[in-house]
Amino acid sequence: MHIIKYMLLLLLLSLDMALQEFDALADKVVGRGNDGSQDKIENFEIEQRKKQLEIEMLCSKGIINAIESDDYSLAGKWCPDSKEYMPNTYSFLGRMYYQGKGVKKDYEKAYTYASRAAEDGDQLAQYLLGVMYKEGRGVKKSIKKSNRWLKRSALQGNSDAQKALGVNFFFGNGVSIDYVESYKWINLANSSDKYDFRETLNKIGALMTKKEVALAQQKSREFVAVEEKWGNRDAIKPGELKTERIKTGTGFVLNSKGHVATSYHVVDDCQQIKAKRLPKVGIKPWHIDWDTGRTEYINVKLLSYDKANDLAILAFPGEYENYVYLEIKNTPQLGSQIVVAGFPVPEVLSDDLRISVGEINSLEGIKGDDTKYQISASIQKGNSGGPLLNKYGNVIGVIHSTIDTGKFMKYIGDVPQNLNFAVDIKYLVELLESSKITFNTGEQSIEESIDSVASNAKRYTTIIECWGY
Repeated sequence: MHIIKYMLLLLLLSLDMALQEFDALADKVVGRGNDGSQDKIENFEIEQRKKQLEIEMLCSKGIINAIESDDYSLAGKWCPDSKEYMPNTYSFLGRMYYQGKGVKKDYEKAYTYASRAAEDGDQLAQYLLGVMYKEGRGVKKSIKKSNRWLKRSALQGNSDAQKALGVNFFFGNGVSIDYVESYKWINLANSSDKYDFRETLNKIGALMTKKEVALAQQKSREFVAVEEKWGNRDAIKPGELKTERIKTGTGFVLNSKGHVATSYHVVDDCQQIKAKRLPKVGIKPWHIDWDTGRTEYINVKLLSYDKANDLAILAFPGEYENYVYLEIKNTPQLGSQIVVAGFPVPEVLSDDLRISVGEINSLEGIKGDDTKYQISASIQKGNSGGPLLNKYGNVIGVIHSTIDTGKFMKYIGDVPQNLNFAVDIKYLVELLESSKITFNTGEQSIEESIDSVASNAKRYTTIIECWGY
């Protein structure tokens, strides 16, 4: 019932604004002479606008009556097709056509109305678009576009959208699995009168460390819903929203020209890609990222990618002194010692390079996937895209993923261990060759100590950040 009252208040506000504009237009007409051609043009424009407002008022009255009488056919009769409705009116009409209330169910028309309202900042319409893109109703199915609209709605405080985002971050629907983000959004939805997710939060928290739970709770406390401004349908565009860091990964320099390898899922669907700068030839070791004020980060570009094998190549500006050597002649053996370099969970730890050591557990991935290796070295969210190094310091693979602990426990009933995976280096070589990007090959000559491998990795390995909204 409180949702209907909220909608009614929005409509009354819309009607009040229309009345105020009528008064302002009337004052303008009275205050001007009518003996000039320019005055006639302006008076004509005023009359046209008054007619548009009359349509808005008529529709608003129809919707108010529909809500009060629970007869939605009234709104359908009183709201002719028009391009001049206010966002909350479009939002209501979108939901009417989506649900088939008072009108024949029409997903395409629901999308038309809802998209106009959503672009103007209506959080209910944004949530509806999120649902429509997820289900593929009235529009081509796209979980990523669904998440975009859900996030815009959630940032305005819509508890339904916050719940949906929390679910998507938990299961990895269109985003990387992130229990911290899942906990945060579910916790925010839980603060509304509509939901009680205390048991759900306990279950998510059981899969997290104490530090991660504390971080998620801190993010929930610091969250402030921000209402989007509207005035015309072009006022708010996705590209004009303030971006934030939504995921991170690792990358490594391939050659002196600044080509950097990483995982495709790290940089997929980003508004901006940023990276911590590395030493360059003839360039001072500082730079200002004007978006964040950080002096050590730069904007980089996505150059090419192989979605099937989860690989991507980025273009960094300038020339670079340090880069990797790829091991392409000798295939790793079962039990071979390996080193992983990367930036796991930087929001909890830091953006300093972390090293883990292990072995090749298998020359295959899940269900015999021969494009990947299974490794025992520990990896976390943020390691994706980092180099898998052998004892000679050469790259033999690209870190891909770790097993989803939550899903594994759900279906297997046991805690997974050492189920981490890397993409075979030959698939990166194929991408580089098809993209005509040069790379350097290494020889298995002198075995290096772990300290030496780690020290060298610092010079060519960097954190990759995906920024979006």
